Amino acid sequence: MTVNIPTGYAQVTYLWESLNFDSGKAATIVGYFLNGQTFSDLGTTLVTKFEDNLLPEINENISWVGLVAADNDTLVEVAFSEDGGRSGDVSPPNITVLEKKIGTLRGRANRGRNYWPGFLNDGDVASDGTIATGRWGDLELAFATFNNAMATADFNRVILHNDPVPDPTPVDSSSIEHKCATQRRRLRR
Repeated sequence: MTVNIPTGYAQVTYLWESLNFDSGKAATIVGYFLNGQTFSDLGTTLVTKFEDNLLPEINENISWVGLVAADNDTLVEVAFSEDGGRSGDVSPPNITVLEKKIGTLRGRANRGRNYWPGFLNDGDVASDGTIATGRWGDLELAFATFNNAMATADFNRVILHNDPVPDPTPVDSSSIEHKCATQRRRLRR
């Protein structure tokens, strides 16, 4: 499936790598409305706001290794390496924080989710997968602050669609799920 990225929008892929596990790179993909700004403006703003709000919440054994921004005509890759600022034993890379995005319209196509690896330590998750209340509150605040900072800089999140007919759906709000999520690699034959 190909994602439709209309003019004036961008798809940004955050790339992660674990320093403890040989799991390859992980990716988190988010859509943004450019609001007349450039990829360069988006990249600069993303890096600054991410470093300020989310990087301190990531385990020190997870490295943020780059960004890829794309629209239907352009692809820009930025490679770097920044380790998280939180100490402790990191959970395996397939144990992630699940952010649910809520769009302005009803229906399944107007909801989305993102998996964010590296934000949970072993002690943050109970045996039933529930994130400790204090840690969950810290994550809610960090993600809300990051998303608000991006919106204040005129980069609002959107849900991009596979079908070119619907316009991207603006994201009104999001929340961090109380239970952690697991990601599985799909094996194809």
